[in-house]
Amino acid sequence: MGSSDVPNLAPKAAQRQALDEAAEWYATLCSGSADTRDEQRLQAWLAGDALHRWAWERVGQLQTQLGQLPGSLAVETLGRSEQYLQRHRRQLLKGVVLAIGAGPLGWAAYRSGAHHRVFADQYTSAGEVKSLRLADGSQLVLNTATAVDIRFTANTRQLILKQGEVLVETAKPSATDEDSRPFIVDTPAGQVRALGTRFTVRTMDGEGSGPVTRVNVYQHRVEVTNGAGQRQICPTGSRMDFSDTALYDVRSPTQSDAWMRERLVVDNMPLDAFIAELGRYRTGILRCDPDVAHYKISGVFMTNDTDQALRAVAKSFPVTVRYRSRYWVTISR
Repeated sequence: MGSSDVPNLAPKAAQRQALDEAAEWYATLCSGSADTRDEQRLQAWLAGDALHRWAWERVGQLQTQLGQLPGSLAVETLGRSEQYLQRHRRQLLKGVVLAIGAGPLGWAAYRSGAHHRVFADQYTSAGEVKSLRLADGSQLVLNTATAVDIRFTANTRQLILKQGEVLVETAKPSATDEDSRPFIVDTPAGQVRALGTRFTVRTMDGEGSGPVTRVNVYQHRVEVTNGAGQRQICPTGSRMDFSDTALYDVRSPTQSDAWMRERLVVDNMPLDAFIAELGRYRTGILRCDPDVAHYKISGVFMTNDTDQALRAVAKSFPVTVRYRSRYWVTISR
């Protein structure tokens, strides 16, 4: 009996219970506090019942289909058609977000960024890249797991980057028409103002310092202003990180626009940092154990085939890539 047969044979109450438990497990793993004992307990839970394995797979599938919102969403949408979900996406997810509140499921949903993507004007899921042409003729490219609102008014052109990474190429003025409205990208750490340019903006966790924004400038200049009002001009060929309270040194840019060609370019990067970066393009949990984090990796990897990148890691280092499920992979000795 395959996992796809379970829903037809198990009572609805048992399905609901299994999905609740799977969502709790997902929340535990997303909390950042899960240890080896938790992983062993999850393996025992999965081995104990075919319905458990079906529920775990279902939660992973629903992450992909509905912007990585786990658990209660699976219960809410069980048995509904994909067409129904697409038509009623916002209404369903509003109810789910309110229902899961501040509990462990709420934490998992918050950490996955689903609440940003669900209500954004434009968004991408894990591994997806999307190109848009804005009303003024500017080009916008959204990287993986990105959420952005677009606010064009008579006085300003504004993007609100809630999560993820975008590339902006502002419209070139014609001989007879130049849009004088400022072009601004707002982020949790401040704002980036385009000065006739091509650039990327990425939101990141700041490891205790709050949200951090990274800007890479490829043409012309941008002006960065953080939450404290500090300003800095970033010229062509520069990269800057800034938080709500600090501006960090201007540096040479990385190969940060390679993602538009579905590539991840790294040079002597610690393995744990590489796995974290690769995980942006993959649904589920991708974890690197501390005992192998120090290995350094270089190369060009395809973001549309993260399994191939993981195979390269396994061949290059004395590590084991363990697939506990399709949505849970660990790299260890």
